[in-house]
Amino acid sequence: MMKNSAKFRVLAFVLVGLRSICGAFASQGDIDFIGQNAYCLPDATGKYLIQNAILEDKVAQPGVSAQGGGCVARSLSEAWLAFQHPLNLTWHKTKADGFEVIKPLPADAAFGLIIKSKVDKYAPIHIARWKSEWIHSITKGSEAHPLQITIRYRKTEGESNVRFWSGIIELNEIAPNLSSFSVRDQIDATQAGIRESEDAVRSLLEVARSAK
Repeated sequence: MMKNSAKFRVLAFVLVGLRSICGAFASQGDIDFIGQNAYCLPDATGKYLIQNAILEDKVAQPGVSAQGGGCVARSLSEAWLAFQHPLNLTWHKTKADGFEVIKPLPADAAFGLIIKSKVDKYAPIHIARWKSEWIHSITKGSEAHPLQITIRYRKTEGESNVRFWSGIIELNEIAPNLSSFSVRDQIDATQAGIRESEDAVRSLLEVARSAK
């Protein structure tokens, strides 16, 4: 289960041209974001800073959006495997309520899950339940040796207070035991704001770095 267990350090520098690379959100549409290792770059000495991370707030319509990432001291295959475990995709303050493996998969997809989540803080008066779809694709390389993995996630049905929730994750191979991680998260919900979107970015980076 994703927890904000590590303090997130925000680097104060501008990624030139990043906003134009990312583009704008389409209303109620899919997020389109290609990170191109923007959050895992070597310093002046050529060293990759594994413990650092970058977090940015982005303009979004509808709702709010956060974006960020960092370096991951894992092979791409190991980092990708962490996102195939349903319990790693249960959000902070939510509980797992089941999952389904998507079969048949959409065209060009390598893996897919339907995650069922719930919040029972106000039970028995109200239990919030919803489903989210996570579609994994090998966007560079091959199944035997992937070089880039793209994971798109979105809420598909359930709790009406979560009107829109979507995101895209990119994992890129830099070296045999070094990968880059980028994510952009967008949410429009009654009891969720930019802090929750930022928490999603932090939690997903922790999954890439340390989850089994």
